[in-house]
Parts: sequence; C-alpha cells; structure tokens
Amino acid sequence: MACFYNNLGRCYCEINQFALADQSFREAITRYKGNLSYQAIVLNNLADSQLRQGHLTDAAATLETARQLYRRYSQQTGAQRDVFTGQRLSANTAELLFRQKQWAESERESHRLTALCHAYFPMPTPALVEN
Repeated sequence: MACFYNNLGRCYCEINQFALADQSFREAITRYKGNLSYQAIVLNNLADSQLRQGHLTDAAATLETARQLYRRYSQQTGAQRDVFTGQRLSANTAELLFRQKQWAESERESHRLTALCHAYFPMPTPALVEN
C-alpha cells in the first residue's frame, strides 16, 4: 500500500496538485517506516514536489534527511548503491543549489551527476557500418 501512496503522490505532482502530492508522500513515508531505502526514495519525491513549489528551505531539509537515510541503508546492509536513487538525489540537489543561486556548488553537483550517469550508462560506441 505504501507504493500506491508514493505513485499517487507522483501523479498528483505531475498535475500540479502539490498539497495532495505532499500528503500522499507523507503517507507513504509513514507506511514505509523501518525501510530506509524506500523512505529515502519517497523523501526524494517529496523534495521534488517542494522544489516545484519553490519551498527551498523545506526541500533542503527533506533532501538532507533522504541522503542520511540512504547512507544509513547502504552502511547497514552493505548493499551496492541504487544508481537511480543516487541519480535522483543528485539531480534534486543540483536543482536546489541552482535555485539558491549557489552557482559553483550547483555546477559541481551537475558534474557529479553526469559522471554518475556515465559510469553506469556509458555512451555506446558507434557501430561500424559497411557499404
């Protein structure tokens, strides 16, 4: 059921129904209690909603909590990091820094994001085409 609320929140966010989105994300976080990885994912979605609304202070706090939970999850389980969660956390962090007019920090985070994406999704080499 927690997944339902997370997906519902994402749908509400896409149609700019942010109050309903945030409410759905908070319900998902409550239902994912004890599951650090999923809580981090949903918190990242909540931060995305907060960024879209221009609530930069809230988004910064939410992103920091998401990062802490995700770090704890990785440390406790010894699990390899989830590239998609890392990518979304980095993208939202870069967006937050940009909106806060922290240009250099935003650029560094964007470069880190690009490096992360290239590490996991390298550009394919061109195929040789014979005439």
